[in-house]
Amino acid sequence: MQSPPYYACRVHLNGDTAYVAWFTADRDGFLRDDGRLVIARTPEELVSAVQSRGIKLEPAEPADYDFDRIRQWCADPDVARFDCSVFLNAWNFLDDLSGLQTEADTPYLRLSRAGTDCYNKLFWGNNPPAVTPTGERFDPVGSPEELAELSQLFEDGLRV
Repeated sequence: MQSPPYYACRVHLNGDTAYVAWFTADRDGFLRDDGRLVIARTPEELVSAVQSRGIKLEPAEPADYDFDRIRQWCADPDVARFDCSVFLNAWNFLDDLSGLQTEADTPYLRLSRAGTDCYNKLFWGNNPPAVTPTGERFDPVGSPEELAELSQLFEDGLRV
């Protein structure tokens, strides 16, 4: 059986930088050892960690996830400082990290599942033209309620 493709991710959280290996398959996820996320402090350490498990990282620059920046935005949600791509990628990262596809039940995953409409807006806002499949145009995110929903989702997700 062939291993799914693994990609390096650079994660900024609580002022630190760490590296993890994300894989894409029928169910996306992260490299774990006995259920614990494999975390490296350098790209070289990550390469060594995956190679010791018989896995090869895809040759690509690590994807960046700046959760410190997202946390700052959550403390003061402002549509002018909102980047659809950053939030959509972070949402997908947190869903995969939290086990969305495994039917896990956590406060974060309940919020994520309940936020489907907001997620869809991020998705379509990240894939111009920003119209739905039925041709409706919309702003990706903007109402105070949607900003509060996003803020709550990411605050809970960053506690994972």
